[in-house]
Amino acid sequence: MLTIYFLSSVLRRQLRNRLFYVWAFAGFVFVASASQLANCQELTAESGSPRAVEPTEPTEPTEPTESTELVELVELVEAASEPVQDSFEASIIKIKPHNELIVQAFKETSDGWSSDEVILQIELNEKFLAAVHEKLKILDVAEVADAAINWRLMTLRKAGKLKIKSTRRAKRSQQDVQPLAEIAMRSIQDKSKLSSDRIMADPVLRGEFDAVVKGLQSGVDLYAVRKAAFQLRKIRRLQPELISRLADWGRVVATYSIADLRSGAVGVDPHPGVYIFRDKTGYLYIGQTENLKKRMAEHLEESHNPLLAKYLKAEVEATVELHSFDPKSRAKEVRVRRAYESELIRSRKPKFNVLP
Repeated sequence: MLTIYFLSSVLRRQLRNRLFYVWAFAGFVFVASASQLANCQELTAESGSPRAVEPTEPTEPTEPTESTELVELVELVEAASEPVQDSFEASIIKIKPHNELIVQAFKETSDGWSSDEVILQIELNEKFLAAVHEKLKILDVAEVADAAINWRLMTLRKAGKLKIKSTRRAKRSQQDVQPLAEIAMRSIQDKSKLSSDRIMADPVLRGEFDAVVKGLQSGVDLYAVRKAAFQLRKIRRLQPELISRLADWGRVVATYSIADLRSGAVGVDPHPGVYIFRDKTGYLYIGQTENLKKRMAEHLEESHNPLLAKYLKAEVEATVELHSFDPKSRAKEVRVRRAYESELIRSRKPKFNVLP
């Protein structure tokens, strides 16, 4: 109830912001489209007729092909709601008239792989980007960001504009890397406020994603973790928490290893905030406090949570993600922090928490 009350108050304030109406309209269109798709699938199932399946990943959840208008609307809303990045937005404007060029470059470099694989496989993506830049150079179109090119490829795929059949499929990883994928992706989302697609489309952010993964488990197959992130995206396990998108409160996100915190190699500000313990197996414990520095010291000395205390005595490879807020913001109120904490617990399901 506390979370619902808090969200309702935030949403009332957001009504004054014109961007809210764009979000509301996009949500209405998306829900209507999803409902129509579900109805069609039910009718198809009842009639016994076969359903069309994407040829690229027949054994995994796949996204339905969306109308061009809906894809363009979602692209507009996401670009409007994310932090201003002049190079990206300017690049989108430059690349948008050259859809055929992107399709042709994809055809020349994909080597039978799907568009997802062209994004996920670093060497393949570099070949694709080089081909696009070469073609743009001929047209005297310069300074187009790689992130915008990859993003446009993904947009064209969602709109059904890539008519090239994939003939190759990567082997499924034998490792259970979904927990790593979720933690790494949400960590970058928390810092950048970008969607999972935007993160994977940007070679720089994709590199940051890989770095988070390596910090959680060295030697892991990074491609397999990127692949798992895409699979989580398809089943909508990586939707950003609403409260974290609406309420910023001067938030600063930082991640530290337990070893560094214990050794004093890093300092924690005495700010109000939320903390997230995690390791390679997934999320462990999420809590809130008016003083992150004091609470971290308490947990590391003798946590009040018996399961976490036992874990910390035996395990030093865990990390903690701190969401530190401006002490003068509304996050100084305990009910506000609890609303934020409850939303993260509900979404991320840490194993040592009792769900609120």
